Amino acid sequence: MQKQRGSVTVIAIVMLLFLMVVAIAWLPMMTIEKTAASSDYREQQAWYAAEAGYKKAVAALDNKNSNWTWLTPENYIQGSDSGSFGHLSIDGGKADQNGIWYAVGITENNIDLASDYTPEESAAYQITSVGAC
Repeated sequence: MQKQRGSVTVIAIVMLLFLMVVAIAWLPMMTIEKTAASSDYREQQAWYAAEAGYKKAVAALDNKNSNWTWLTPENYIQGSDSGSFGHLSIDGGKADQNGIWYAVGITENNIDLASDYTPEESAAYQITSVGAC
């Protein structure tokens, strides 16, 4: 009995060391998961912003809106220069480019809608909406 004295302490210390090594090995994986979750969140917010812009455009066309000053020219949207966008926040005001924003372009026969355009019943429109977060 005297020879086994303290063996439980040694086993407990070995188990604690093993658990500590496992925890340290999981740290990089947890960081990667956090980064992936954050990226997914931003992607989802950008999608919702683009969808909000699209729905605003559809509603404006349905209501035969005549004020199109909030639209962004299509060639700015198709290009990669987002500094030229008419950034709009979700509530419709001018947005900070580093926040959540969207830009919308509407064309009819490859021509951007003018600020005084009145939608026609039989016209076909192309709506382009982009969002970012």
